[in-house]
Amino acid sequence: MNNKNISEQYSNNIIPFFEILNEEDIRWIIDNGVEKIIGADNVIIDKSEEKSSLFVLIDGFVEAAHDTKKRLSVLGPGNFLGMNSYLIKTRPLLVFKAINEVTILELSADMLKQKIDSDPRFALRLYRALSISLVIRYNKSIEYINHISPEVVDNIAGNETMQKIIPILDEFKKLILKADKEAKQSGNISDETTDKVLCLSRSFSYEFYNQICSNNTLSTELKEVIGYRCQQEFLPYILLTNAANAMYSKPRGYAGDYLTIKMIYDNIPEGKSAVGVLIDTCFLEEPAAKAVRNRKNIIINEVRHLLENNSESNISITSLACGPAEEIFDIYTSLERTGKLKITLLDFDIQALAFVAEKLEKLKLNKNVTLLHQNLIYLLTKKEILQIKTQDLIYSIGLIDYFNDSFVVRLFNMIYGYLKPGGKIMIGNFHPRNTSRGYMDYILEWKLIYRTEEDMNRLFLESLFKRECTNIQFEEEGINLFAECIKE
Repeated sequence: MNNKNISEQYSNNIIPFFEILNEEDIRWIIDNGVEKIIGADNVIIDKSEEKSSLFVLIDGFVEAAHDTKKRLSVLGPGNFLGMNSYLIKTRPLLVFKAINEVTILELSADMLKQKIDSDPRFALRLYRALSISLVIRYNKSIEYINHISPEVVDNIAGNETMQKIIPILDEFKKLILKADKEAKQSGNISDETTDKVLCLSRSFSYEFYNQICSNNTLSTELKEVIGYRCQQEFLPYILLTNAANAMYSKPRGYAGDYLTIKMIYDNIPEGKSAVGVLIDTCFLEEPAAKAVRNRKNIIINEVRHLLENNSESNISITSLACGPAEEIFDIYTSLERTGKLKITLLDFDIQALAFVAEKLEKLKLNKNVTLLHQNLIYLLTKKEILQIKTQDLIYSIGLIDYFNDSFVVRLFNMIYGYLKPGGKIMIGNFHPRNTSRGYMDYILEWKLIYRTEEDMNRLFLESLFKRECTNIQFEEEGINLFAECIKE
């Protein structure tokens, strides 16, 4: 398997940890690693230190950088840290710094040596997981170098795909310049110019999707370079916005954080200038943003159905990776008989839960809803137990888009154990036909794992549910699916 194929098969979301290591391996690492809590902005591994231990990131997000100012990538739960130092006994090549509070497990070199000497098969799986992790990061470094190379950018000038995209992009920039002049002269941008900008932004986004995301004739490398070229054109405008800038800059260190999702829900364009507000509107009017706003209605309708068809007992509902939990507040303001609801909201970001808690208290709903902050990997490896009773409904709106199939099956298996007989799981995932994907992948660097109906059926068949989805529905834009399965 060559480097390119490895990169396409494995993302940087927990995959080497869960995909390569087996259940016993993971259990051994969880049981024997020394847990450490590292505060936000603290350095975990410094280039000046000699460390022979291997680290596993369990919770939170870490940036890898050449120094404390030049970020190369962001690593999430399940990633290994300190691989070079562990494998070849040299000083670290990169600095690893906590973006938010993180939990890591430290595996000493001596302890690993004893395990490897006594269990050669474990050694094979561990070294394979480490080698794949290193290849992924190597390829990302090469992409980074290619992106900043003027020669590579110059070489795509005559590319057929670029020739189709550039005219729309040039026209878009001309319109933005016109809008800026109008704002300076009269204090606002005319409705006619606003409509033209919104229309052309959507045209560019759709053409970008067709030429890049749906084009199987282009290599991954060429797509990345074309995407980077277009990102260079857009970034000056994005930095003038509020919501679009949050989508790009990721204030909590990872894509789809509660702050960004809340801005999309609120749908209030803001910016540093009239042009900034207009560009913000463009991104908030993208089909993907509309789908985010639409999808909460699917959950609200499901809860309405549960209330209408259950007149006696209480109804237990849990949301995994709840984020800002906007659908919950809508449920309490729009539905009747909500006193029957016993709702649990779980998130792995403590600040998301603090945000929700403040709003619950303000609306005097804090007695109706339980908040849980638990560790994702510990839950899936059963080191922690989800602190809920069996539920009528367990759902997640925007979690599995970021994780591989192995993780998703584990998640389904965990959920299965917490559902009542006849209870339902509802899981959201973006569909490949998301025409905002070009903007998301290459302009905003907000990459997802897209799944079809067939993919969701396959995952449920592989899980303890052992059946295909009992229903699949889409929000109004038709790009965010919800797969449902009832526990028999």
